[in-house]
Amino acid sequence: MSRDQRGFTLISLMVGTVISLLSILAMLSLYKNLVYISATSIQSARQDGQVASALLTAQRELTNGGFWSGSATARASSDIDNYFVLLSGATLTNGTLAGTATAQANFPTLTSAAPNGITGNAIVWSYQTNATATTASCAGLAVINGALVSLKGAAGCTQASTQWNTTTWTSTTLIEAGQSATLFSVGFAACWPYGRTTDSSNTAYRLQVSLSANNSTLDPNSSSPQPAYVKSKATACLINFEKPTS
Repeated sequence: MSRDQRGFTLISLMVGTVISLLSILAMLSLYKNLVYISATSIQSARQDGQVASALLTAQRELTNGGFWSGSATARASSDIDNYFVLLSGATLTNGTLAGTATAQANFPTLTSAAPNGITGNAIVWSYQTNATATTASCAGLAVINGALVSLKGAAGCTQASTQWNTTTWTSTTLIEAGQSATLFSVGFAACWPYGRTTDSSNTAYRLQVSLSANNSTLDPNSSSPQPAYVKSKATACLINFEKPTS
């Protein structure tokens, strides 16, 4: 009397092994995708947070320009470049700033609708912390190799126009290189800080500075074959600098 054999055949073992391997590969692929998405999300969140924080900081620092430095009449005259300097081709080497300063004659000819004015990659300005301060201080912002940095002049720097290239600058990185911070665009507009379009008591044109940097969102409207990203933009109204009359 014969008995039916029971157990696993070689073919069934091979089929089971293949199914197990496919399951493991699928799980590894899923894990890899989850790790990639997590890392990308962290990087994007860090980039967007850094850009948002940096542009807000830049706006706040720019509004200090000309604060308590000289009289309002001086800041609204042809002496504006005593307190505000726009540089093109600026470089920062061992704390020394170099570049070409925009000629004073260019300021009165700016169009009144900012930011359709003049551009540069560094701005420096003079300011005082309060009305009783005995000396002014120097500060600035610069876009160097795609990175946005905040600049603070040495204690002896009191006038931007004459000391921007002789003082020693301490720099703090606001936006890291690779995030394509753009040039500063400077023009005059009937602006007022913090979103107000005008000041009803004073309609004079004031300096307006615009700056932008890439965030992590792809721009769907870009026709470029390379990935293009939406830019976060910031605009600051420098109420201490009115358009020169001559």
